[in-house]
Amino acid sequence: MKDHLLLWDVGGVLLKLSFSRFYQALSELTPFDRARIKEMYDSSGLEMQMLAGAVGKEEYLDRLRDILHVLPGTTNEQLLAAYDCRYIERNSGIHRIRQIIQSAGYPSGILSNIGSLTVEELKRRYPDFFAVTGPCLLSYEEKSIKPELKMFRKAQQWCDENGISSVTLVEDKAAYAAVGIDVFGWNGVLYTACIDKAESIRAAHPESAYPKKNFRVANSDEELLEALRSFGFVFSL
Repeated sequence: MKDHLLLWDVGGVLLKLSFSRFYQALSELTPFDRARIKEMYDSSGLEMQMLAGAVGKEEYLDRLRDILHVLPGTTNEQLLAAYDCRYIERNSGIHRIRQIIQSAGYPSGILSNIGSLTVEELKRRYPDFFAVTGPCLLSYEEKSIKPELKMFRKAQQWCDENGISSVTLVEDKAAYAAVGIDVFGWNGVLYTACIDKAESIRAAHPESAYPKKNFRVANSDEELLEALRSFGFVFSL
């Protein structure tokens, strides 16, 4: 195993998102339109609580009913189907890059703000989605949300225990990459090819200034490959 770990975010990187579809699907189950649903959902803090593992499936659905005044007769299955509308598909280009990096002998892991409902659905759709050769740190399991330091520290601890000297984090939010760069000396790549500006967490974590060192912006899969090479990854396509 080579001594450079590549860490991936899930939403907006490994997975294409559309929270607009989620809000649209909910608008058919509530008295409100998509814009009002987004406002009510974001301000409720329910998404953040789900990501932090503070609520499970049943409590999430119950709270969702209360927050959005879900229409009588709406089933949990309908609410879950609406929830799943936020996922478009696995990012096939990034999945290919992930396989290339792993085949080249580099450990590959996940560092993601993600809820249990999302993990459950992704495992159903893509059984190998969370198969990693490095750490797999998920916010709902760790009870901590980026940019809090807990998951970053655990990733660094894994590196220290496994003789890994370098880390590169691929993110769709520069503020999260900045934590790895500024606190732990990692490299960071902001991958912008499928950013979802309607994603609920962006209401709580607005974008910040870009880091001034060890940082690259990748607007496409090709630019991501260039960024990884600039940070020392060696691989064949």
